[in-house]
Amino acid sequence: MYLRFLTCILLLATPPAFGGDWEHAPRSEDHAVHERFAGKPAPVALVSAKDRLFRTVLRQHAKEGPNFAGHYTMVVVGCGMDSFFIAVVDEKTGQVYWPPFGCISLAGGFGIPLPEGKGDSPNPAFRIDSRLFLTVGVEDKEGADPKDRAVQFWVFDSGRFSLLYSIPAPFQYDESAQ
Repeated sequence: MYLRFLTCILLLATPPAFGGDWEHAPRSEDHAVHERFAGKPAPVALVSAKDRLFRTVLRQHAKEGPNFAGHYTMVVVGCGMDSFFIAVVDEKTGQVYWPPFGCISLAGGFGIPLPEGKGDSPNPAFRIDSRLFLTVGVEDKEGADPKDRAVQFWVFDSGRFSLLYSIPAPFQYDESAQ
């Protein structure tokens, strides 16, 4: 319910009317977790070069305790204007997990004007009691097109990220206004 509420807020804050089959979109309660870690977080395990590169931000967020899927911390880091990337830290073991996508940009990083109010919207959306999270945007990489922007529903399970569902959300803008 809360994830759908967050999704609605995000959708209202962006101008295009998203199409797609929302009725069949995954629900947070279908991926519920019932445990909640209340112990002292384990030190962040800096195993990979990427872990070491982002050690400070990973450690800072992990100190705050779990905020996702019972015993994980979803670390959200800005990587440009209205863009972010994530990592997930297991508070029990300190292990860091990286998703199969990099920096996600709401508008695709193409200088497209962003809708007013976007800064008040949660992206990515996630909860402490569910393994489901969603992102809105397009991966900010060479060849990316804002027309490929989507609402993507992911599940995190046993250290793996799986894309469950995607709803196209192309960024519509007036090229003549450029």
